[in-house]
Amino acid sequence: MPAIISIFNNKGGVGKTTYMFYIAHLLEQSNKTVLMVDCDSQCNLTAYALPESNIE
Repeated sequence: MPAIISIFNNKGGVGKTTYMFYIAHLLEQSNKTVLMVDCDSQCNLTAYALPESNIE
């Protein structure tokens, strides 16, 4: 069974989104399958990962 890494913290202002984006990027570069789920109401992870033209 593959390892599953989950990061969750509901406290604001602690850098989770930036940290998760860069960890996901490093894992993807190592040929790992990565799923990022943006539960932030401000959609910051989505804004990091997608071009602005793809975000509605």
